[in-house]
Amino acid sequence: MREVLFRGKSVLNGEWLFGNFLKTDDGVFVIQNFDPFGGLAKYEVDHNTVCQYTGLTDKNGRKIFEGDCLGHKQNVVEYLSGSFVVSGDRPLSMMAKYNEVVGNIFDKE
Repeated sequence: MREVLFRGKSVLNGEWLFGNFLKTDDGVFVIQNFDPFGGLAKYEVDHNTVCQYTGLTDKNGRKIFEGDCLGHKQNVVEYLSGSFVVSGDRPLSMMAKYNEVVGNIFDKE
């Protein structure tokens, strides 16, 4: 079964948060996670940075998300026409196991 996971940058400190995605009635985008005490924690994130996990890992075992750069900065992971691709035309599944995530389109690295 495929792991469904999202990430987004916190509006408070710019750190990446991982969990389930939720859009509230007032338009706030949040990432939900269970806190260490067993409750549900909600964190507001910048909606422009919300990305879904592709279900694949790079050659080093790192999870690949939309917006990640694979191999070099010009190879951006996107979701188009029902599948994850790299730079619009190459299937991610063909490139993932031979390349590594070198950054993403949101962080200035």
